[in-house]
Amino acid sequence: MNSRRVGRMTKEIPWRRLRSWACLRCGKCCSKFKVTLRPYEYAKISELMPEAVVPDVKPFLRKIGGKCVFQNEYGLCDLQELGLKPFSCKVWPFLVYKKPKSINPGEAEFHYNDEKYYVYLNQHAFICTGVNMGMPEELPNIIWEVIEIYKNPWRKQKYSTSRLVHLQETINIGWARP
Repeated sequence: MNSRRVGRMTKEIPWRRLRSWACLRCGKCCSKFKVTLRPYEYAKISELMPEAVVPDVKPFLRKIGGKCVFQNEYGLCDLQELGLKPFSCKVWPFLVYKKPKSINPGEAEFHYNDEKYYVYLNQHAFICTGVNMGMPEELPNIIWEVIEIYKNPWRKQKYSTSRLVHLQETINIGWARP
């Protein structure tokens, strides 16, 4: 889920140009893109299920039937409840930088505690059906969480994933009754 850049110019879209976003479990990101893994992700996932990982210079998750092997019938990532959802999937469709990547940095600027970050939408984000489909008041929470994941990839998701994940977790631990 990497993007291509030409010099200092980027095709990425500053987050302030976005009205809203929500994961609708459309699965387009799971089928369209190659999910590259960071070294620690590769080690953990290949230990759990070696046949699910394609070892390469940049290892990635295998696809079967055109979709990620970990995408379940509900459009959710089975790695998420194991705490192993890859970083690139956790932050999709956003990209976080410490320095601006566009001519108008104010549009991408986000203040996180006493730090300044620049957050963009991946140039391929418009394949996602959740772009401009969420609740606008939640977008700052999503951006905040994406920055926290950028700083700590092991952080659990709440706002930057499908709400169905939280319903499923609630049911699994017995707080909700069918």
